Amino acid sequence: MPEGRKQIIGARIQILSVFRSLGAVLWLLFFISGLILVRGDDVPLGKGSISGKMRAAGKAISIMAFNREENRKYAGSIDVWTGEYVIKDLPEGSYDLILKTEKYLVEGLRLSVPWRSGKKLTVADRKEIGLRIKSVEPFFNKKKILRLSGDEKYAGVLVEQVRDKVYYDNPTGKKVHGKMIRRIDLWRFRKSGLRWVSLWNKHLYREELLSDSPGRQMKHKFEKKFSGIQIIAGSENVIIDYTLPNLDYSLPSE
Repeated sequence: MPEGRKQIIGARIQILSVFRSLGAVLWLLFFISGLILVRGDDVPLGKGSISGKMRAAGKAISIMAFNREENRKYAGSIDVWTGEYVIKDLPEGSYDLILKTEKYLVEGLRLSVPWRSGKKLTVADRKEIGLRIKSVEPFFNKKKILRLSGDEKYAGVLVEQVRDKVYYDNPTGKKVHGKMIRRIDLWRFRKSGLRWVSLWNKHLYREELLSDSPGRQMKHKFEKKFSGIQIIAGSENVIIDYTLPNLDYSLPSE
């Protein structure tokens, strides 16, 4: 074979070798970047958490954060003995806390709308909203408005609903005696013409209790410290410590 042709073939082989090496490097970089993305999923970017301690060891049952912009709730974990809690993976936004203990509901829900006109709800408005709530879900034989706030056009309502009569279990169909069901709901209403209509309602909490349980009578408290907790992108943690007050007396609503 002529010497010139050997040189050409050798050059081609070198070029192919370079391309193969470059391809291997690119594949390795792609693989490593994939690993980095997977590991990043463990700690979502732009999310934070709320944690702290509820000084009522042995009494706290559940805690959650409610995102008002999304109308979405985020459940937290709580140690019923130490009162330490954490609510993780919260996107950037503003949150209200809801704490449920054996006997009490402590919450910081902001019910009023930001664009409220300044005109207060009338007695007739409050009465009609109450009747609207009582007219739905007849399964619950007791309904109590815990808080109601709004103006002439919009209203937010926090409601306790209870079934303490005999009921039939779903799906077994068996009759259930000696138990009660409680559910806490958040409602939003709008006045359309002369009538109040429901825009949406959100089930916040549900529990089943024995009829003679210590928690059958629930007390309620609005806690301003639980309202408007800001999670900013890149923040790690917001710490909220709280000591449960002595709630063994009637508390006024907000």
